[in-house]
Amino acid sequence: MDELNQLMKTLNVNNSQENWIYRGVSDSDFKLVPTLGRKLKDGTKFSSLCLAINHITEMITQDYKQSKNISTNYTGLSQHYGLPTLALDWTYCDDVALYFAFTTYIIDFFKEKFENNKNLKMEVLREEFNQHEYAIYMLDQKFIDKKGSKYNLILKIAETDLYNDRMKNQQGLLSELDYKNNSSIDVTKSQIEIMKEWAIKNDKKISIYECDKSEPNNKIVTHVKTLQINGQIFAKKIYFKLRQQDREKLMKRLSENDIITNKLFPDFEGIKRHLQISYAYNMLRDFKIATDLYDSREDDFSNTEIIDFRK
Repeated sequence: MDELNQLMKTLNVNNSQENWIYRGVSDSDFKLVPTLGRKLKDGTKFSSLCLAINHITEMITQDYKQSKNISTNYTGLSQHYGLPTLALDWTYCDDVALYFAFTTYIIDFFKEKFENNKNLKMEVLREEFNQHEYAIYMLDQKFIDKKGSKYNLILKIAETDLYNDRMKNQQGLLSELDYKNNSSIDVTKSQIEIMKEWAIKNDKKISIYECDKSEPNNKIVTHVKTLQINGQIFAKKIYFKLRQQDREKLMKRLSENDIITNKLFPDFEGIKRHLQISYAYNMLRDFKIATDLYDSREDDFSNTEIIDFRK
């Protein structure tokens, strides 16, 4: 089986399980902590933020209302346009999740490792780029909607405003914990960890089981973590790596499925992001960083094809 197809199968693309939603992250170490929580001191409780959040919410609401033809989904708009919130982005589409995991790492690696580290050798950067581990989080939305209150999971999943082209094209959703009714929540912790804690707190007899299964025969997927409540899997984390041939196949797949930057960001942000990704990736490839780990070909750039991430 083609290695990329192994990854897609792991993401359930062949099983038509429409109840799963996805979140792609550029680094497997990243946890499900909202943007606002990442900016605060560890251990910060929601109760200590109530006044500030209410004030900011009022300001955002007033500003948005002054704009014509704008959605009333203020949290969704803020999240999609870069303002820190207590929500997390998800998508119905596994390809969209892969796009964000893959392209975000390209931008971050180029800026942090290639541009800002002049003394590192190319072979060191090449190995780090090729050995990097991404991750896709998965949630069973149907399970959370139907049994969330029973197990006190305190997580709400809602669609974003489909009248907004960016939100619509990204097939987006938002997850947010019920902070208002549970003000002692630590907003700097992972949403999954908080869900587990509150479920156990609500029912001491509940069975929560975590499984971490390695995938030795899979050249892309390294291991899969699953989380079960009373025997039913409701969350997964897929760890994977991409070789150069996998990256090329992934780019082809995304293009064929119309998962392209200028569609996911149908505004000036899309033009900016497309230029960032294309420039970074072509530079990394020209300097033999975005290439096979043991590629011994000479550095001849004369016949190099320019990769366009709009296609």
